[in-house]
Amino acid sequence: MLSLTVVLRVATAHAGGVVVPAAHGEPDVADEADAFALIVRGALESTDDALHPDAARLDEAAAVATAAHADWVVFAEVARDGVGLRAALVVVRASGEPAGAVEVTAGDGDLHELAARAVAEVAALTHATTRSVRPASLGELRPFVRAQRAAARGDDATAAAELATAEPGVAPRVPGVHTRLAAVWNDPALPLEARVRAALAAATPRELAELAAVGSGPVERAARAFAALSTSDVATAERELAGAAAHPLISRARVLLAQIRNDRKARDAALRELLARSPADAQIAIAGLPRGSVPDAIVRRVLELAPADRPRVAALAGFAAAAAHQDGARALALVAVAELDDDAVAALPGVIADSGAADGPDATRLAAEVAMRTAPASAGP
Repeated sequence: MLSLTVVLRVATAHAGGVVVPAAHGEPDVADEADAFALIVRGALESTDDALHPDAARLDEAAAVATAAHADWVVFAEVARDGVGLRAALVVVRASGEPAGAVEVTAGDGDLHELAARAVAEVAALTHATTRSVRPASLGELRPFVRAQRAAARGDDATAAAELATAEPGVAPRVPGVHTRLAAVWNDPALPLEARVRAALAAATPRELAELAAVGSGPVERAARAFAALSTSDVATAERELAGAAAHPLISRARVLLAQIRNDRKARDAALRELLARSPADAQIAIAGLPRGSVPDAIVRRVLELAPADRPRVAALAGFAAAAAHQDGARALALVAVAELDDDAVAALPGVIADSGAADGPDATRLAAEVAMRTAPASAGP
């Protein structure tokens, strides 16, 4: 049953659009619920994702729709469903009259499939135009949903810190992330470095360049270099990085520049420097590189430094190390299937088989997690 009271992060919609409040979820699926709503909202093409924190009950849907200039409001609740996930949705007309209620299910952590099925059901009821639902894992989306929560309560410092852990390339797969979080990196009360790190997660190249338009410090120069590299302006990036003072963001930009120039020697040297200076920045930089392209020595060091409090980073480090036959037992212990993207999940059985630890307890655990993700009906008790 849907909770009668939910906290709404209402998206202002165009006429005929759909408002998708934040989905309700118990604490054990709170991140999954917010990530689900983020994906569904982004897939509804008619929705403008301006952030308007509010509170409402299901019986206040008409007022919500009126405020958002929308024709439909979709309430959702995400919960565990045996070994998988279930989303229950109620679609309400702008008049407040219910139009339908549906349930969709998917494997544990398979937010892509859960959201795709939900979007199809909403489109069938509302005739809304939709975008394709692009794959994104819980681990990839967690920084954005936690930043969104922090921003909604007015805590831009925490929101910026969450965004600073986001991987490159995730935000473009989830339309609406940029608009909903732009206020964070535009908050003048935050230090410039915090704003730049947040902007690297989801800002446009122009916004990033404008944020650091004045100044010659390493943070400003790194920001302008990243902005240039986002538009393949290698020459500008090289000028910004030449002679810049040492800083983790400068090293990160050099990693990206070398990758674009296909200069693996320079890239790996910048990665080693970054690992020594800031492991967290190195882990973000590596997440943006082609899988399997990092030398084994760096993979091994990343495994040694994997943080226990960042499950996505730990899972990536473990997956890469297991794939490179580096300390298979420790590597598999760090992997959690819910943190992995679809491609990694598909490759995981082969990685486990070749890890040297295929008979260990974590190999058994991961095989079960893969089944719960991809075939929950057969994985249940």
